[in-house]
Amino acid sequence: MIRNSSGKTGFTDKREVNDNQLSQPAEAGGSKAVHQLRTWLPAIILLTYTSLPSQADDAVATDLTVPEMADGDPSPGARVRQFNKDYVGSRVYHTLYLPTDWKPDGKYPVIVEYAGNKWRTSLGTVEGSSLGYGITGGKGVIWICMPYVNQQEMRNQETWWGDVDATVAYCKHTVKRICNEYGGDADNVFIAGFSRGAIACNFIGLHDDEIASLWRGFICHSHYDGVRQWGYPDSDRLSAAERLKRLGNRPQFISQEGSVEATQTYLNGAFPTGNFTFVPLKGVPHTDTWVLENRPERAALREWFLQSQVVRAFAASLEVINAGVGGNRSSQLLNRLERDVLMQKPTTVVLMVGTNDRLNSGGFVDAKTYRKNVETLIDRIRQSGAKVLLVTPPPCIPELLFTRHDPQKFADQSPVERMAEVRELLLNVSKMRDVPLVDFHQHLIEHEIADDRKSSVIRNVANGGGKDGVHLTPQGYKLLAGLIAKKLKSSGLPTSRVVCFGDSLTKGSATANYPEYLKATLSR
Repeated sequence: MIRNSSGKTGFTDKREVNDNQLSQPAEAGGSKAVHQLRTWLPAIILLTYTSLPSQADDAVATDLTVPEMADGDPSPGARVRQFNKDYVGSRVYHTLYLPTDWKPDGKYPVIVEYAGNKWRTSLGTVEGSSLGYGITGGKGVIWICMPYVNQQEMRNQETWWGDVDATVAYCKHTVKRICNEYGGDADNVFIAGFSRGAIACNFIGLHDDEIASLWRGFICHSHYDGVRQWGYPDSDRLSAAERLKRLGNRPQFISQEGSVEATQTYLNGAFPTGNFTFVPLKGVPHTDTWVLENRPERAALREWFLQSQVVRAFAASLEVINAGVGGNRSSQLLNRLERDVLMQKPTTVVLMVGTNDRLNSGGFVDAKTYRKNVETLIDRIRQSGAKVLLVTPPPCIPELLFTRHDPQKFADQSPVERMAEVRELLLNVSKMRDVPLVDFHQHLIEHEIADDRKSSVIRNVANGGGKDGVHLTPQGYKLLAGLIAKKLKSSGLPTSRVVCFGDSLTKGSATANYPEYLKATLSR
């Protein structure tokens, strides 16, 4: 594994820049070599870009022209203006480009691009962006140019961030919707940006755990979050370092006109274990249109983009891992999260826990602690780059539960009330953290299949499951797997490597467990 560090220090931006614009950094002494790529998975792919010829003194042919933005329905090869439902009638919009080879039943990587500030070579608008088109040449990739949302004036912001929270929320919603509607591959969504947009890759793209979990890789051209302090809140290095914690080992392609030394020096100290590829562009002005030219740096970026997807493709064959352990409470899931889940490099984690926390009289976990544990699990999973799907645990049959647990220990709150409270807590966490959720608990109640009758999917005497009252029948596991599979698809969650994490309701038995049924369902 290789990570390059120049070891050089010192960066002075000698131009005058106010807080409403980004100008070209006057860095000197650019390297002639593009530094080697350290891949995100050990020993799978190792690329070395060496001695790219400089074209600073030669004419470089422009071989691409970005399509003009139009109004109308999306179609292959067209770049259209789109308004999300909440912004119809406003001046807040994004552009969507479907590749020339797009088909309704296809699956396509996605590039989400943010523009620079309005300044000289940059229009500061979604329609003025170029990186995504230059990287792809208009083929094989869905390209979205996202706005910075001015919520007060209901328009796209041309300098800096507008309303940060609104900008972040717009991006989350739009990426998920476009992946669902147009075949975007949730395993391969990249964020890219020029100048202000390069800072946005981290400032917006790593703003919180949820948006950070969207990205497979990052393309930052000209400027980088944390290298210098600007005039907006949280542009300082401490704040930038907090955002970097959400990056994990995902790859970043970092390019800069002149030299990348300032960014390298900063990252050597702020995030020395990062998976960074540094590319200086000698003789290129402060612009994103260099990707429309036939130059070796563009070829290097295209190769990086392709190889980053190839790494993900090694996991493309469906895998569902059963990480259930009988008797586990939420605290025990926290203890084994790294070993049993994160080390598996999941794309999505299905999390169902709470039954033992609230029903196992050998050591109840209070509702407040349970909620905190679940939130911590979500945060740590998202920080790894994986997505989370919550599942509410099923109800129980108290009369059968009491054959193993002392009823007096439930004097303050009945088992039914306890599991209903777990459901409400998870619904609230799902809403507050914007985490997709399968309400399995409510599904069983509404369909009247959580009682002591033969038709119940909770094991009981009538259906041959004995005096259980907690665990599921094989039919119950199949039902749960089907609901999870449906939610994974409707939420656009990646399914190349799914880890099912929980207690005995996840573990099941050798012959009946929902992870095995889930794999069969997803494979069809």
